[in-house]
Amino acid sequence: MYGVVFEEYIYGTCVLHATIIYLIQILKRTISFTFHLMKIISKGQLEDQISKNFIQFEREFLGRGPVNVKTDIIRDMILITLQGVLTKAEIELAKDLDGILMVKSMRSKLLENGKHYVAKMINEVTGSNIVSLHTDISTRSGERVILIKIDKVLFG
Repeated sequence: MYGVVFEEYIYGTCVLHATIIYLIQILKRTISFTFHLMKIISKGQLEDQISKNFIQFEREFLGRGPVNVKTDIIRDMILITLQGVLTKAEIELAKDLDGILMVKSMRSKLLENGKHYVAKMINEVTGSNIVSLHTDISTRSGERVILIKIDKVLFG
C-alpha cells in the first residue's frame, strides 16, 4: 500500500522504500510476537520455570537436588531460595567453625564453576543475561539463597 504511494512520487528510491516497509512489517510482527509471549507467561509461571530448572541444575551439576525451591522475580533481580541443600556429611562437617567455612567456601566455588550453566538457563527462560550472581548458605538451617542480577527488568 505505502510502496505504491512512494513509487508515484519518488521514482529513484522505490527499492529503498520497499525495503524499509518490509523491515517495518518484520518489526511489527516481532513486537506483536513479544507481546503475545508476555501475555502467555505470567510472573508466577516464569518463577516456577526457573525453580524447576534450578532443581534440575542442582541434581545434574551437584548430584543432589534441594528439598524445596522458591523463586521470586523483583524488577531486574531473581531471588532463589533453596531449602534442604546440605548433605548429611556437610551437616556433620558444619558442627565447628572450620567446617562451616569449608562448606560455605565449597558450595560457593561449585556454583561459581557452574555459573555458565546457570547463565544459559536464565537466558533461555527469561531472555536476559546475568550481570552478577551472589549466594550464601546457612549451615544451621540448610537453606541457600541465590541472588541473580540480570540486564533487564522483567516485571515492575
